[in-house]
Amino acid sequence: MSPEQARGDVSSLGPGTDVWSLGVVLYESLAGRPPWGGETTAAVIGGILTREPAPIRRTRPDVPAALDRLLRVALARGVRSRFPDAGALRDDLERLLRGERPRARPPGAGRRILGAAVLLTVAVSAAAALRPTPVAPPADRGPDRRPTEAEALVERAGALRASDPSAGAECLGRALTLEPAHAGRNAWLVERGRLLWAAGRSAEAQDAWGRVSDDAPEATEARFWRAFERFTRWAGGIEDPDLAAAAKGEGRWGRLARALVLGDSGRSDEGLRLLAAEEGWEAAALRGWLLRLQDREDRTGELREFERALAIGIPFSWAYVACAEARNSLGDPAGGLREADAALRLAPGAPEALLARAIALEALGDRAGALADMDAAIRRSPDWADALANRGALRFRAGDMEGALADAEAALARISGFPFARYVRGNVRKARGDLPGALEDFDAAVRRDPRLVEALVNRGITRGELGDPEAGLADIEASLRMAPGHGVALTHRGIARANAGDPEGAIADWEGALRALPEAPPVLANLGRALAERGGPGDRERASGLLRSFLRLAPEHPRSDEIRALLAECEGESAAPRR
Repeated sequence: MSPEQARGDVSSLGPGTDVWSLGVVLYESLAGRPPWGGETTAAVIGGILTREPAPIRRTRPDVPAALDRLLRVALARGVRSRFPDAGALRDDLERLLRGERPRARPPGAGRRILGAAVLLTVAVSAAAALRPTPVAPPADRGPDRRPTEAEALVERAGALRASDPSAGAECLGRALTLEPAHAGRNAWLVERGRLLWAAGRSAEAQDAWGRVSDDAPEATEARFWRAFERFTRWAGGIEDPDLAAAAKGEGRWGRLARALVLGDSGRSDEGLRLLAAEEGWEAAALRGWLLRLQDREDRTGELREFERALAIGIPFSWAYVACAEARNSLGDPAGGLREADAALRLAPGAPEALLARAIALEALGDRAGALADMDAAIRRSPDWADALANRGALRFRAGDMEGALADAEAALARISGFPFARYVRGNVRKARGDLPGALEDFDAAVRRDPRLVEALVNRGITRGELGDPEAGLADIEASLRMAPGHGVALTHRGIARANAGDPEGAIADWEGALRALPEAPPVLANLGRALAERGGPGDRERASGLLRSFLRLAPEHPRSDEIRALLAECEGESAAPRR
């Protein structure tokens, strides 16, 4: 994908775009690897947009210098700096093979001064729209003055921004120690805070932003970052003094802060409209967060914005975590695992990344690995209620009722009434036969968080078991309006329909449940029995397959003897000659 494609610059697409792709193929043919690599799509696109490829002669010293120059023309960032079309690239390759000098010159070589200045202006303008706000050089730095040691460290930090933000932050820290009164001090502090946050060092980032002078032009930007970092940890919000102050500011950072205020007050749509014309990675990250606040079932848009932010800006560990959470929610645990690993490479041991990876690992069948990650996250953040509740849910699914109950109680001790923790505790109570206690927990969870579908489903099931089937069915119907394909809800609505004398409605629900839960024994047993009883063309044969799957997955189930008898009946009828 060429730079113009990665930027979404449709007006620049043309023959030069294909020349760029040919240049990538030629580079890989010579080097044995593509010019840009990375663990994720976002990392690759980020390299395309922000870094020149490594010179081919570093990998293949035997490549002629003329071919190296030809490659640099083909891979020029600007379309106009490349070969005009594939034919021109072919002609220069043929000249090189004949021992002649290629006509193309690398971008900027042999150009008139005016042309070079114009190209530089365009490049700088494009970069300013896509990259983090650059650290300004000192006002008194003339063309003949060599940079000080501190200024050289700042330039080094800029080079490390995309590859090693933690090391870049250290460079800025040394620069500030060398020249604490430098004219660029506040800009250095803002950038240091961003790089520290990218590396998962939130407390140090907050300190860096807090040191920016109140009367400096960068103060609004620093306040925005302080508020946004706290906001992503759910510790900030509209009452945050930094956010309130930043929202009164002028210019870009004031607009971003006002969008964040709108999101926190439940008006994310207005915040998104305010950001519609904003470019740059910060705006993309904020759009992703506002979409996340809307708690949509489909998190594709949120994922797209976070990936764009990573592609064109600093590789923030928290943004990779957001991508991992979105992928887990979209049913892509392999992608969630990949994004969580990318976050942990930037911020080793980050609790949020460990939790996201644990959720992906469990979905991929590695329950032991998931539990180890959750244990590690809680060791790093012992008071993190979300991690405690999630570990409790994992322990419950593993059959560890004591551990699940202890985690749920610990989470509730930290956040009174925490809905997900009450849901977990309700599951434990229900499994132990305490239906009134379970209903109390499920009801409290739903009242605090009406969108917690799992708690709503379980409240409905428990109400039915306690003798109130109408209220129970109302909860199941409400959960299916929020999550139409919810397997457990469909399973229990199917049971209600079967009990009400609607076998076709029950079969339809169990078919839907089977798509969501293909190896759930109750679904296999209920659907298998219903198809066997209906006895239509092919029903008996399909019922046999479902019942066999049930016995394979749950051979010791209390209903296994009943299912074996039904299976024998189905297969006996299937084998009998038809008249």
